[in-house]
Amino acid sequence: MAHLATEPSPSTPHRVLERALKNPSSTIWLGHVCVTTARFEEALGFYSGLLGLSLRTVERHPLHFDRLRAVLIDAEGLDVIELVEAPAVTGTVPQSGVNRLGFRLPRRSWQALRSRLDAHDVPYDLADGSLSLDDPDGIRLRVEPLGTC
Repeated sequence: MAHLATEPSPSTPHRVLERALKNPSSTIWLGHVCVTTARFEEALGFYSGLLGLSLRTVERHPLHFDRLRAVLIDAEGLDVIELVEAPAVTGTVPQSGVNRLGFRLPRRSWQALRSRLDAHDVPYDLADGSLSLDDPDGIRLRVEPLGTC
């Protein structure tokens, strides 16, 4: 059985600023991890039942309608794990693993990161106000700015 959060609290710019003031050295937070899994039901049971994350939703993936996705939240009501059903490919074993890491940081820090990426000629995409780039192993990173902090 999944642990249900009593009152998920949304991540507002005010809450982010409070967190930044409590931990001034932490200017970047892990936003969420996207895990592709060939064992969707087992993974869902593991993260919600054993680890105690709360299930926010299970739905058809918005970009890959043939797959399910589940979003799990932490005790603060923040999205932390996105489980995505691995694609079914005839004749091969579906691949599992981390395929995206999502980070959040204050807008000024986000702008500074973008400047560093430009200065070092690191390729990235800019879509929906977020940076997307690959790490050296090919894991996709999405970096979102938070409010006006």
